[in-house]
Amino acid sequence: MTDRLLAPLRNVDQPSVLFCGAGLSVGSVPDAAKLYEKKWKSVEDQLGIVDGDIDHDSINAIPEKASRLYVWAERVLALLELRGVPVPKLRFAEALGLLDDPRWWGRAEIDFRGTTPRHRVIARFAKEGLWKSIWSFNWDCILENAMEQIGLSNGVPRFRQPWQKSHYVSHVQKDYFPCSTHISALNVHKPHGCVRALDLAKNAQRENDIPKAVALSSRLMVSDQELRDRSACPYSRENDPAFFEALRNDVRGAFNMVLGWSMREESLRKQLMSPLAEPGTRLVILDIAFGESHSNVCREAGLKQADVHFELKTTIAFPNRDDVFRWQQAIYTLDRLEAANDGRPILDRLGIDWRATLDHHPQEFLLDWADEFLPTWTKLCWSAGLVEAPQMMPHRVDLERRDEYIPLNYVHVHRPDLSAAARVLRALSSHSDAFNARDFPGGLFHHSGTLIVPLPSWGVLNELRALRPMVDALRGRLGYVAEIAVWPIHLDIASSHEQNHALLQSIAAMMPVPAFADLSANPGRIRLIANLNEVEL
Repeated sequence: MTDRLLAPLRNVDQPSVLFCGAGLSVGSVPDAAKLYEKKWKSVEDQLGIVDGDIDHDSINAIPEKASRLYVWAERVLALLELRGVPVPKLRFAEALGLLDDPRWWGRAEIDFRGTTPRHRVIARFAKEGLWKSIWSFNWDCILENAMEQIGLSNGVPRFRQPWQKSHYVSHVQKDYFPCSTHISALNVHKPHGCVRALDLAKNAQRENDIPKAVALSSRLMVSDQELRDRSACPYSRENDPAFFEALRNDVRGAFNMVLGWSMREESLRKQLMSPLAEPGTRLVILDIAFGESHSNVCREAGLKQADVHFELKTTIAFPNRDDVFRWQQAIYTLDRLEAANDGRPILDRLGIDWRATLDHHPQEFLLDWADEFLPTWTKLCWSAGLVEAPQMMPHRVDLERRDEYIPLNYVHVHRPDLSAAARVLRALSSHSDAFNARDFPGGLFHHSGTLIVPLPSWGVLNELRALRPMVDALRGRLGYVAEIAVWPIHLDIASSHEQNHALLQSIAAMMPVPAFADLSANPGRIRLIANLNEVEL
């Protein structure tokens, strides 16, 4: 697996544009084909549509199953309008379950975080300032939920944050655009509508503001005709010029990543062609298949499939949608650690460059380490005040959110947290599968049954709540952990015995069971180590 096509994504000086189609949300929400297959009968029952009102034989004869949803929706909406339903798209969306099915809101069938790894990495990259803008053609708000979980608020945050991007602004109508002029705002454009906009439409209907309810719900692009020609919808004719202008400006001269978007919508494809053909504009398409519309776009822009298509595999084979983003996150992590290391490579205990583990079939440990260990470690260091950052005081780090994220690319202060993280990698072997960095966030689990907890020891560690995800994981996996080893990580000067013992007591105080909490009653179940040899031997 080569990084050639995706390397521009990690360019901190030239943010990329991300286009997200149904492929981003696959497995998290029903796809179009399944939505029609599973819901048509219950929807029609709720709406009072009887047998014979809609010709399902002709719909089921459509070869492409995904298209059946949109043809059927067009006929349902026509019936609702004929019956004088005041807000037909909202009524249809309610019957379809878009407002009350938690999957569309990122609250179910993923994991307790409400995000998938790919959503999580995309959100972290947003806070790193790697996205110029995001264009989502999905109705769900799983991505928005992921951004909020890592600390990007919906709208201007309550207090100033120093990151390149501190919040996002979601655009469904042209009226939203004035809200996105803030330099630290990430624009998330949703020209196909959003369940949150539908919820606002429902509130407007309750308040008897029917024009507002119609305007908001009309942005749900669900009928076949309006997806083929957006001008078929009067509200699209009113809103789209602002979206099209933003689209052309975003694409021009940027690295554009298309993830799981078929690019079949001709109205949007036309807007892409001119900027894609301009010098300096680049395109990569991440998809399982290179479809006909992808081919048409590349042909018109003078691009070859081999230069733009990064082939994704199924959910089992490597790389799938999650793999590719975790892989890029791991490479980006090494980029930032090397930058904090005066540009020198990060070597393992045997002197092997960790980058070698990311070629061809990336090693799982480093993917997990970058995804679970390092974000917890940086959050711990910042919340404990061990990174001197006047623009982001320790109490501003939100420890109530499990995935609160500290950007690695913030270089306006000295970053001892990154230097110490590199020290952890140097103590490990890149070719050993003895450690697990996934199951205990912030910890390293050795196959012998020892949970190693690296702790910063270059200052007073008086705040450990960042390790709560590790403690929560420990509650559920107590049978796997035989002992806990606290590993003080120092910088230039080794920490004193008193400091190290204080770290041991701090960890013991967090433990959920007496076996690890009582140092005197259970000697040896929780102990200090100076290096990993004390565990591996």
